Amino acid sequence: MDNTKKAILLVSFGTTHADTRQKTIGALRDEMEKAFPDWTVREAFTSKIVIRILKSRDGILVDSPAEGLRRLAKEGYSQVVVQPTLLTAGVEFDLLKEVVWEYRQCFDSLSLGWPLFETEKDYQDVIDILKESYRIEENGQNAYVFMGHGSKHPADAVYSSLDYRMKHVGLENAFIATVEGYPGLDLIRQELKDRQPEKVFLIPLLIVAGDHAKNDMASDEPDSWKTILSKDGLLTEAIVKGLGEVEGIRKIFVRHACNAMS
Repeated sequence: MDNTKKAILLVSFGTTHADTRQKTIGALRDEMEKAFPDWTVREAFTSKIVIRILKSRDGILVDSPAEGLRRLAKEGYSQVVVQPTLLTAGVEFDLLKEVVWEYRQCFDSLSLGWPLFETEKDYQDVIDILKESYRIEENGQNAYVFMGHGSKHPADAVYSSLDYRMKHVGLENAFIATVEGYPGLDLIRQELKDRQPEKVFLIPLLIVAGDHAKNDMASDEPDSWKTILSKDGLLTEAIVKGLGEVEGIRKIFVRHACNAMS
């Protein structure tokens, strides 16, 4: 009988929104526990601000990745997989790699799983999942705009790559745009107006449906995507649902954690 203590540290950026946290990060944890019943699953957040707000406002204590690894080492776990719930191997992933490297000698085995987008299969699976989940019809009358976070990190290229790949498989009415990276909303506004879709669906390309989804995308604020596109004469509808709520997306993270175990 194998008495090795094994754990998965599920690392997310975090969110202060309790409703989406349970539906997304909580669902990801449940998915990991179901897939790996012999492994203990713990959570950690990378955002110090989120950790601080949850502690002071709600009395909820969440470890940082370093704290989570120290706790697992103290409790005698010898085989640990750190699985991020990130979309890209960007800034947050780079920082997480540094933490994992720092604590590598505390365990017999410490490995790091990949974010959502790693292989060609990941891209194709995500496209298939989004197409099915949001009923995107090729050459349909509606348009679908997915909001990513984006950054100035080279990994930001994932978003334009995903957009190109969606067009390549015939989803000409699906668009990727980001809040803080490339492409931004302004780059697709004219194309949306030229298409004159019956309706534009706004969908978060984010694990949780937190501030960006609720405020930057779906609110009635003057600078929200919904307001901007409505002023362009487009009928819009926001679907405030994080990717963590989608079973197929969760399965990809499970696959990456499984790969990290081998």
